[in-house]
Amino acid sequence: MLGGTNNAMFSHFSEVGTKGMEAFLFDFDGTLVDSAPDLTRALDSALARAGLPGVGLELGTKMVGQGAGKLVEHALCHATQDITITMEDPFCRLLLSVFLEEYEIVCAETSKLYPGAIEVITTLKDQGKQVGLVTNKP
Repeated sequence: MLGGTNNAMFSHFSEVGTKGMEAFLFDFDGTLVDSAPDLTRALDSALARAGLPGVGLELGTKMVGQGAGKLVEHALCHATQDITITMEDPFCRLLLSVFLEEYEIVCAETSKLYPGAIEVITTLKDQGKQVGLVTNKP
């Protein structure tokens, strides 16, 4: 198995192999790093500052993945029960700026690499492969 890891997330590398592939791009959040708890904590703090209920970790985790703007949009729609809210709404843009302030404070409190992430990247680099990081983090 690539990198000697048993992590199911990365086991597909050993199944398909890397022969013929020269470069690999990895998404950051949700692929290499579990950042959902910190993202949700910042989101709930921003919502609380606006006098709105938080979404909690379970729902917040489901909202993560399309960038900070969409995360705030989804959370605001949920918290207000108004599905018409978009980033065009001034309040949504304001809440996004509050979320980004909050996230800057907590972004590394509990975020952690998934098991096997370092081993896979190290193995690819040792094989002479190019490795890159893709993220939509602000």
